[in-house]
Amino acid sequence: MIRGAFFGLELAQRALAAQQRAVDVTGHNVANANSRGYSRQVVRMSASAPYTLPSVARPSQAGQVGTGVTLDEIRRVRDTFLDFQALGETQRLGRWASLRDSLQQVEVVFNEPSEAGLRTVLDQFWDAFSQLSLEPESTAVRELVLQRGAALGEGMSHVYAQLSALERNLDETVRAQLQEINALAGEIAAVNRQIMAVTGMGDQPNDLLDRRGVLIEELARLVDLQVQPGPANGVHLLVNGVSLVDPHGARRMVAAPLGTNPAYAEPRWESTGTAVDIRGGSLRALLDLRDQVIPGIRADLDAMTAVLVNEVNALHRAGFGLDGSTGYDFFDPASTAANLALDPAVASSPRRLAASTSGEPGDGSNALAIAGLRNQPLLGGASLDDYYRGVIAGVGVRAREALRMAENQDLLLRQIDHQRQAFSGVSLDEEMANLIRYQHAYNAAARLMTAMDEMLDTVIARMGLAGR
Repeated sequence: MIRGAFFGLELAQRALAAQQRAVDVTGHNVANANSRGYSRQVVRMSASAPYTLPSVARPSQAGQVGTGVTLDEIRRVRDTFLDFQALGETQRLGRWASLRDSLQQVEVVFNEPSEAGLRTVLDQFWDAFSQLSLEPESTAVRELVLQRGAALGEGMSHVYAQLSALERNLDETVRAQLQEINALAGEIAAVNRQIMAVTGMGDQPNDLLDRRGVLIEELARLVDLQVQPGPANGVHLLVNGVSLVDPHGARRMVAAPLGTNPAYAEPRWESTGTAVDIRGGSLRALLDLRDQVIPGIRADLDAMTAVLVNEVNALHRAGFGLDGSTGYDFFDPASTAANLALDPAVASSPRRLAASTSGEPGDGSNALAIAGLRNQPLLGGASLDDYYRGVIAGVGVRAREALRMAENQDLLLRQIDHQRQAFSGVSLDEEMANLIRYQHAYNAAARLMTAMDEMLDTVIARMGLAGR
C-alpha cells in the first residue's frame, strides 16, 4: 500500500513538472508574439516507459502499469522550404532596392523634365543664337548668348559633378557594406558555435536557431548566399561556392584597391587576396552602379559635350565678329562635360561673337547656322537634343524597371512571410487555449499529489490506531 502511494507521488511529480514546463513554453511564446524571426515552440510529451509489476499471481492482474509522462522535446515550428524561398527572394530584393534608390538619385541629379533641368538650359542656348541671327548688332543679345553659353557650361559641369559625387558615395557604401558583411558573418559564426555546443549536449537551441536565421536573412540582403546544413545544427554559408561561414568561424572580406580605379574599393578575400565573385544582393547592385551605370552616363555626357564643342567651335571660327575678328572658338577647346566653359577671348568681348559669315554688320547667318546644329544628326544619326533625351530616357527606363521589380519582390517576400507567420508565428488565441489546458492538467496533477498524500496519511497515521 505504501509502495503504491509513493508510486502515485512519482506519477504526480512527473505530471507537475511536464505541465509546468508546458506553461513556461506557452508563456515564452506569448512574450515573443511580436519578436522578429521568432518561431513558435511546442512541447512534445509522451507516456514514459511502463513498469512491470512483480507478482506471483501475474496471470490474474495487469503485468504493466504506466509510470506517467515524459517531456520529449521542446520543438521549434519551422518550414525549411519557406525559409530557403525567403532567403532567395531577400537577395533579389536587396539588389533591386539598391538599384531603385540609387537610380532615383540619378533622376534627381538630372531633374528632368523641369525648368531647372539641363534640357531647358540647352534649349535656351540654341534660342539665344536664333535671336542673335535676327539681331546680330545688338549688344544685349550678344550678352545674352554669352550668358546662355556660360549657363550651359555650368549646368553640364554641375550634372557631371553630381554624378561623380554619387559615384563616390556608392563607393563609400560599398566599403560600409563590406564591414557590415564581416560583422554579420562573425556574429553568425559565434551563434553557430553556440548552437553546435548546445546540440552536442543533447538540448534543442530553439532561440539561438531563430537568432541565426534573422542574421542570415540580414546578410542575404547584402550578398548572394548559399546555405548548406552541417552537423549538430550547424550551417555553412557560401558566396558563389567560397566558404564565408563554417563551423570553425568566418572569413573576412577586405576593401582592396580596384584595378581600373585604385581610389575605389574592390571586395577581396582577406585570407587569399582573390576577388570575391558577388552575383547578387545589394552589394552587387552598388558595384554595377558605381562601375558601369554611372560611368556610362558620364561617358554619354562627355560624348555629347565633345560634339557640341567641336561643332559650335568649327562654325564660330569660320564666322566674323561685329569688330571684324575671326578664328575665335566659342567654347574652350579643352572643355569636357566636367568643365565646359566659354573661350576666354570671346567671353571677355561680346563683339567677337561670330554671328556673320560675310563680315557684314547686319549679317546673322553664322549665328543661324550654329542654332541649326540643334536639329542636325551629329551623334550616331541623332541630334544633340535627341541624344540627350535618349540619355534621360535610359535613366528613366532603368529607374522604372528597378522600382517595378523592387515592388514585385517586396510583395512576393511579404506573401512568403505571411505564409511563414501562418505556420511558425504565435497565435495568441491558440496560446491562451493551450495555457488553460496545461493549467487544468497541472491542477489535476496537484490534486493527484494531494490524494496520494492523504492515502499515506491514512496508512501511516491511522491504520495502526484502528487495530488497537
